[in-house]
Amino acid sequence: LGEWQMPGVAVLVVKDGQVVVQKGYGFLENGKPEKVDENTLFMIASNTKAFTGTALAMLENEGKCSFDDKVRKYLPDFTMKDPWVAANITLTDIVSHRVGMETFQGDFMYWESDLTSDEVMQKFGMIKPQYEFRTKWGYCNAGFLVAGECIEKISGLTWEQFIRDRIVNPLEMTRTLVMTSETAGATNLAAAHTMVDGNLVVIPHCQIDNIAPAASISSSVSDMSHWVIALLDSGYYKGKEVIPFDAIKKAQYPRSI
Repeated sequence: LGEWQMPGVAVLVVKDGQVVVQKGYGFLENGKPEKVDENTLFMIASNTKAFTGTALAMLENEGKCSFDDKVRKYLPDFTMKDPWVAANITLTDIVSHRVGMETFQGDFMYWESDLTSDEVMQKFGMIKPQYEFRTKWGYCNAGFLVAGECIEKISGLTWEQFIRDRIVNPLEMTRTLVMTSETAGATNLAAAHTMVDGNLVVIPHCQIDNIAPAASISSSVSDMSHWVIALLDSGYYKGKEVIPFDAIKKAQYPRSI
């Protein structure tokens, strides 16, 4: 807390399918007395991507898609600067960050913008990648928005509905917020902070639902323990299979081309 100048954190350790540490330290907001506990909500940021990748893997496991499918199979109007890339980019490419972008290239133009998800994808298609397709890894938030849009076309559910209905609810993650808009009015929510002129100050929570599949989920260590237990126990939670083990393996190791 001192070294990173943070007012509070929450820690979870799962061993052999059991929670052995689940505890909050510090405070929800700098200068205020409310303490962090195991139910405090934090934005989990890009850990959201693990939910998105798992959702795609679940759909592949059900025979509804393949990671080898081209994005245009589900999004016929999908564009990129290079028309050949747009026509040949696959779901694996999208979730493996190998579309040719430099890490974060263009990403933060979308962050807290008033662009819709469709407009974000349109702008994404106008950026010239810094590298050749499939030659270099470059972290790409907008790519996971594309994955989320494909999930909607494949499943018939919005990304939000799929994550909630197929993962969050079956895992009894009752404190988890799927969209950033849900943080308004939420209780026991860790405030967002940043450093300004050497001082730790509170800032508004970012609103990034236009790129939700990349980073929008908020959760607590108590809820996240259910997710971790399922991943470590071949997809089972309380004796019931929530995520098929084959889907877990596919999400963790997408096929290479």
